[in-house]
Amino acid sequence: MRFLPLSLLCLFLQGCSAGEDLGGMAFTFPAETDYSSVKLQLAKGPSSSSSEHLREVSVCLRYFTDLPQKGKEQSFFSLATPAHSNGFLLSKLGRNRHQMYIGSGVLDFWNLQDELNDWNSFCATWDSKTGLTQVWLNGIPSARKTVFKGGSLTGKPFVVLGQDQDEYGGGLHANDALVGQLTDVHMWSRVISSCDIKSFSENRKFERGDMINWHDLEFTVRGHVVLEAVYYKSTCFCVFLFTDVSQPTLAYNNAFTFGAETANSYVKVVPVLEGRDIKVATVCLRYFSDIPGGNREQTFFSLATPSYSNGFLVCKEGRNRHQLYVGNARADFWGLPDDLNAWISFCATWDSATGLAQVWVNGRPSSRKSLFKGGVLAGTAFVVLGQDQDAYGGRFNTNDALIGQLTDVHMWDRVISHCEIQQFVENKLSGGGNVINWHEMGYTTHGNVVEEVKIAEDAFQKCPLPE
Repeated sequence: MRFLPLSLLCLFLQGCSAGEDLGGMAFTFPAETDYSSVKLQLAKGPSSSSSEHLREVSVCLRYFTDLPQKGKEQSFFSLATPAHSNGFLLSKLGRNRHQMYIGSGVLDFWNLQDELNDWNSFCATWDSKTGLTQVWLNGIPSARKTVFKGGSLTGKPFVVLGQDQDEYGGGLHANDALVGQLTDVHMWSRVISSCDIKSFSENRKFERGDMINWHDLEFTVRGHVVLEAVYYKSTCFCVFLFTDVSQPTLAYNNAFTFGAETANSYVKVVPVLEGRDIKVATVCLRYFSDIPGGNREQTFFSLATPSYSNGFLVCKEGRNRHQLYVGNARADFWGLPDDLNAWISFCATWDSATGLAQVWVNGRPSSRKSLFKGGVLAGTAFVVLGQDQDAYGGRFNTNDALIGQLTDVHMWDRVISHCEIQQFVENKLSGGGNVINWHEMGYTTHGNVVEEVKIAEDAFQKCPLPE
């Protein structure tokens, strides 16, 4: 992440307006609240009153989220006027229903399915003269529909990101909050062409917004919103240094097998903390299982302290729902599907200073969410693999047991970079965790846990051919 003194000052002051080029940056909305938003200042158009009599509007932006639920509104862009709280509102409900409010009307656009845990390009246009509106998702156009024909958005606009104004300049509700990220927000006082939208969707050169320009933006941050660098898969150029896995140790080749659903099978691990409290953490591991889930929890990693039984807990329910507990607070991460009967690389990060938490499955990042902001995991940590501690050091439950295998478990007292996570996924990570290191960790097995040689996915390719 880049260090931006002005941007970070905005976050600490909770209300700093400044014109900035936010190229390569995104606003992260990590929690469902009724107060977190970003207020935008519109640029003046060709005349001083043009922004107060809008009859044509185009808005483009990119969003990143993981919430698939039907009925949960996520608001991206809200423009209100004194006469219309939903003057120009863009939101989504579920994965295949986007909504546009203009003036006194609302339209639903169906079956433009977005990608969870990935950046989606979204544009919307409206022309008062014809009333025609349209949205575009990742360059794919919707049907054209009619709303607020002949209308005008009159009065000084009030624009916020990440929330829905139910009244001019306010009336925010947690149920309307975006949990995710926004970047590249532009607004025009005209209907832009399909070629402009295509260029925007493909990250090519386009004419920037004349009313909102992401590269010359005046904004005010309210509540828990973080401005940080955008992560794109294509922008990670990792340099692998001092890496040698040609002669792995025995531990590198081994895995713990949890063969039965019991309340007494687990592995106790000794972390190297030397009396330090935990304020930042990363845990990476690989798991292998065949249970598709439903409401069946499978626990991979459980760190408890005297104050928090779920100090840092990593588990999954079903194939597309991973969970992270920090300080007994929980975040659900949706839409990162893993494969059954295959080794899955998994990492989870948390930083107390910002409260930001994130998980990565096979190198694919989740949406960033808020957990235990400002919290500290103090006291002697008790760490187990394959079970969930419902009390410090014990009270295990059969329903929380892992049935499968674990290997390559590491823990750091920092948030490792996405390049280091990529190295872990590709088995090219140099060294290992400084709190728990699979190659050096102290451990004891309990119950029906077997330590055995891990069968790699390509193991059978190395078998000798029959004579």
